Amino acid sequence: MAIPVLPGYTVARTDAPAERFVEEAVRAATLLRRRYGLTQAFLKPSESGSGARIVGPIDLQDIALVRTAVADAHRYGDDYLLEAAVDYVTVPGARTQCPLAPSGHIRNGAIAPGLTLQILDRFSWEGNAYIDRPEWERCGLAVDLYDDMLRAMHDIHAAFLSEASTVDGSHGGLVTGGVDFADGRVGGVFSDRVLTGAIDFNFSSHGAELLRAFHEQITAEQAPEHYTATRVYRPTGTATLAETRAAVLTSIPLTARAEVIACVPNRWGMVASTGTHMNQAMERTHQLVDILTAAGLARKTDG
Repeated sequence: MAIPVLPGYTVARTDAPAERFVEEAVRAATLLRRRYGLTQAFLKPSESGSGARIVGPIDLQDIALVRTAVADAHRYGDDYLLEAAVDYVTVPGARTQCPLAPSGHIRNGAIAPGLTLQILDRFSWEGNAYIDRPEWERCGLAVDLYDDMLRAMHDIHAAFLSEASTVDGSHGGLVTGGVDFADGRVGGVFSDRVLTGAIDFNFSSHGAELLRAFHEQITAEQAPEHYTATRVYRPTGTATLAETRAAVLTSIPLTARAEVIACVPNRWGMVASTGTHMNQAMERTHQLVDILTAAGLARKTDG
């Protein structure tokens, strides 16, 4: 399959001693500078989730800093990726700065409609929002980026139905999964050009499935507001699902739909809401968390 990716190199951990692991990363940093003219990169673990253990952006010209970061990464035992740092395009009109980090999905062995945006706090996932091509265009985003990502999802899906997949035993094996993309600028030889690249393959269950399930329900109901979003929050230790649902359902307009996806006291919760457009759906989830916080059902966020 031929899909867009960002410039980057895998630093294989295997049983390599720390010194060799570090030197391979230094070589990768040198290649990113010489081949692509890049000045910054992120160091990303291959066996982690929700943005954990990502380091950066790292100055590729500061070799001492590269060595220090990679030497620390060696102790975790997995491969790492040194990948171009992206200056993300942001979503116009969003209440808070929202980087353009879309995901495409496979559900029940088929390509799911549209894309979802990751709602991020730096590197950490906080929820998702559904976006289709008309909404993408309405937001003033370049439609060629959207089309490139959908094309990539079709190429990935086709690869698991190809003759080669029959030979290697993976035929029809991709039933559930997602691919995260980055849309932004990396500089160097690419100058001011906006790139799209696949940056994370989640061929298993994933957080956006919760949004997809809610969106599927809203679509089936033919609800008047058909854009959807989810948001993660932390419930208080005494919050119950029943009182959380009551607080959410009594605070939304008659034309809207909302749901409490999860409420695990003192651990994590998730709310979902609809909107006439994507930004409104995201804004509503913000408002719902604010309402739960005021009611003593959600913890205040840091800061």
